[in-house]
Amino acid sequence: MNDIIEAVDVIERNDCAGKKSFFVTAQASDETISSLFSMHPAYMPPENKLALASVASMDRLRVNYARYSQNILYNGSYIVFDGNFFENLSDTRNRDPVCRCDTRMVSDGFDVHCPNLQCPLTLTARIERLGNTEFFDMESVLSDPELCRTGVIPSEATAYSHPFMFVTQGLFWGEPGGSVENILLRNRVDPPSIATFLVPPLFEDFLENPTIPSHMAQMAATGAERFYGWMNETINRRDPLSPTQNKLWSAFLWSLGIETLKPVFFENLFNFEYTVAMGDPAVVYASLLTKTRSLVEIGFHPVEASTLVNEVRKRAHELHDIFYHWAINKDDITRSFRHLT
Repeated sequence: MNDIIEAVDVIERNDCAGKKSFFVTAQASDETISSLFSMHPAYMPPENKLALASVASMDRLRVNYARYSQNILYNGSYIVFDGNFFENLSDTRNRDPVCRCDTRMVSDGFDVHCPNLQCPLTLTARIERLGNTEFFDMESVLSDPELCRTGVIPSEATAYSHPFMFVTQGLFWGEPGGSVENILLRNRVDPPSIATFLVPPLFEDFLENPTIPSHMAQMAATGAERFYGWMNETINRRDPLSPTQNKLWSAFLWSLGIETLKPVFFENLFNFEYTVAMGDPAVVYASLLTKTRSLVEIGFHPVEASTLVNEVRKRAHELHDIFYHWAINKDDITRSFRHLT
């Protein structure tokens, strides 16, 4: 079923690698809630794909309704490309396809990306992933002797299991009710990287920013210190067969925001670490994530492996700093990243 709608709002999001998602909302006169339509996923010439990404409020669009959807708010996809030509329901030809960070977007015909490595939308996606990552399960939280002694309520337990949850809150950035995305877009703070949070000295310096309320800085520091302590424990007494340690390392790898690195591959990584028995997990994982052949050997498809290494290459300096801090043999980290820079 096709129909013509007038876009009310345009929602633009990035993932951790800068890949963009676009949605438009529309609401008919007889509807009580808005309908949501995503950018049409089919391949098309890059210039046409970029035209889809340039849609604005009040544009008239042709939509395809999704036949099946578990999300009651999602209705289908929007399109201004019909067959082999554009239906200029709204003329997007003279619009520059730019990201909200004012960088010109690029497309391979399948996806649309923002090539700006410091794009606030991309940084927001990484920060949100870090804040939403569960580094400790509730069982380990509630079995912590210190927490049992002091008593823990559920909201506090969440703060312990998600030690970086505060960085997703506007209050942490000195703007109660604000979004991280808007704060970064307005250049309220210097653009942080994930290394800012995962490397203790960098986080300590960051918390001295005068825009961060002192009580939020203290709560964030407390959660981070617990994470740093457990990381030091796993490095000094690494047991690749420990579920608790592997939970922490899988969360650590996930929090890096490497989109191609999916949780389904973590077991392969742990098995490889157990096989080499080096006792230096940061070196093992840095070596794997920077070499396509090594990833293929442990079960990655060659295309996935190549994509992952390219993603790491774009963030080589940041990821080097993270692994370098947590490695015992730091020279090995430098050698692993040297061919990427």
